[in-house]
Amino acid sequence: MMLTIAAIMLVSCSAGENIVLQDITCSPPCWKKITPGYSNEQEVNSILRNLPEVKSDSIITTSVIGPNDSISFDFISDVGDGGGIILIRDGIAVAIDFGSGDRVLRFNEAVNIFGEPENVIVLYFKGERIQLSTFLLYPTKGVALLNIQVPFKGEQAQIEPNQQVEAFWYFDPKLFNELMTGGFISNHPLDVIQKAMQPWKGYGEYNFIQTDW
Repeated sequence: MMLTIAAIMLVSCSAGENIVLQDITCSPPCWKKITPGYSNEQEVNSILRNLPEVKSDSIITTSVIGPNDSISFDFISDVGDGGGIILIRDGIAVAIDFGSGDRVLRFNEAVNIFGEPENVIVLYFKGERIQLSTFLLYPTKGVALLNIQVPFKGEQAQIEPNQQVEAFWYFDPKLFNELMTGGFISNHPLDVIQKAMQPWKGYGEYNFIQTDW
């Protein structure tokens, strides 16, 4: 499986209009006072049901990694930003994936909001379809961005400001390795993630690691 359920849902949103990035109640990885690593499941449900931009009847318990381990929700159609999935571990929210919508978010817009990434991971998959997955990562802040290029041809990956963010996550920084290997953000082995990890050096060329999934 190349991508998680979360990553398959393509995010498209304008930074100026995206309802998630407009939030001023708290700083990432907190969203609307839902803080990965701290907010409990009861608090999450209560906050979601009181947000006017969330469809109350869309809030359901769902399964992403394990049985009934997540809460999913949709934004109202006027917002146009899809929805999200909140991963729950031992009764505590640990990560949030924000799903697809009707707008486009670019790397440069996201970087303007989150700041310079700490790390980059680029993974090359050559299977039924050739795919390059590029992650801009903020492990200490608790933010991850993903771009997917299909098809891909080249000797090195090129990270450019106008590349589209296909998915993005807020997460508990203490669980970075687990979320990158456990199927919520990525499902690659830890040795692959560690080998592929590179420092951010600005836009331009980066090496990639070939994977079998």
